[in-house]
Amino acid sequence: PAVPITLDGAPISAGALRAGQLAVVDAGGNGTALSARQVEIRQEVSGPVESVGTDGRLRVAGQPVQISAATFGDRRPVVGQWVAVSGLRGPDGVVQATRLDLRAPGDVLVRGRAAVVGGNLRIGNLTLRPGQPSEASGFVTATGRYRAGVLTDAQLAPDPLATDPAAAFPATTRRILVESYAVAGQGGLRLGPGPLLPGLPGLGAAAPERAIVEFERRPGGGFLATSLRREGPGPAGGAAPVRGGIGEGAGRYPGQGLATGRGSQPAPVPRGMPREAGGHGRGSPSGAAPLDGARTDRRLPPGGDPPGQPAVAPPVAGGRGPPAPR
Repeated sequence: PAVPITLDGAPISAGALRAGQLAVVDAGGNGTALSARQVEIRQEVSGPVESVGTDGRLRVAGQPVQISAATFGDRRPVVGQWVAVSGLRGPDGVVQATRLDLRAPGDVLVRGRAAVVGGNLRIGNLTLRPGQPSEASGFVTATGRYRAGVLTDAQLAPDPLATDPAAAFPATTRRILVESYAVAGQGGLRLGPGPLLPGLPGLGAAAPERAIVEFERRPGGGFLATSLRREGPGPAGGAAPVRGGIGEGAGRYPGQGLATGRGSQPAPVPRGMPREAGGHGRGSPSGAAPLDGARTDRRLPPGGDPPGQPAVAPPVAGGRGPPAPR
C-alpha cells in the first residue's frame, strides 16, 4: 500500500491499475524475493480519434494506432471520441495498442520522435507549436492543446526512457528488462523505431519480433543486451531465452553509456506471472533471475483479469519491475 504509483506524473491508487497498461516498475532484492519501490504508468498517446479504419487502424492525435483482439479496454472507438492509448511502437512508428480507454477532452499527450519536416516540428502527423522557442528533437513527451492537427502551446520534455536509458536509471541498476519490437542489426539490436544498441551476437531476428530484452551493466558503466525472449505474436512466441556468445567489442558503447539508446519502450509483464489481486502483495515469481537494484519496464499481465478490472503486478525488491521468468 505504501508504494507510490503515478500515471504520467499524477498520483493514482493501486485500484486504478488495469490490465494492458504500460508500467515502469522500480524494484530490488535478490532472486525471487523482490519488492516494488515505485510504479509509473505511461501512455503513448492520449487525445482525439481522427480516423477509424476497417482493419483496426486508428489515427489518434496524428499517431497511427493498431487495435487487435489482444487489446484491452474500449476496442471500438469512433471518430471524435477522446482516448488514452497504452502500447508499444514498432519500427514503423505504429503504436500497437495494449490498452485503450475513453477519456474526457482536454490536454493531449504524445510520446515519440520529434523531427523538423517541411519547416514544422512534428511527431508523426501531429504538428507541434511550442509555447516557448524550442529546438527540441529526438524522442520527447509533448503535451498541449489540440486544434486541427496542431498541438498549440506545446510543452516539450526529453523522454529519458527512450533517449538515454543508461542515464535514466540509477548507477546502482544492474539489469533492465525491456519489452519492445526487436530486430537484429549489424553488431547490435534495434528496439522499436530507435537506433542500433550494442548486444551480444545472435540476438534478434531479421524481422521485428515482440520480445523481452535483458540489458546488463558492463564494467565501463554502459548497458549491453545479453538475452532475448520472444513474446510473440510470431513463430517463436514464448520460446526460451536466446543468448549470444561474447564477441569482439562486446560491452562497449558509442558515446556515454546508452546515449544512443533511443527507442527503448516499457515492457508488458509476461502471461502467467503470479500476482495478488487488489494490491501489492509479496509475490515470489519462480525461476526469476536476481535483480538487485534493477529497474524493469513492464506491462501489467493480461492473463487472469477481465478488461476493466484491476491487475496488479507482483512486487519486486530493489530496482524497477517484476523480473521476467527465465
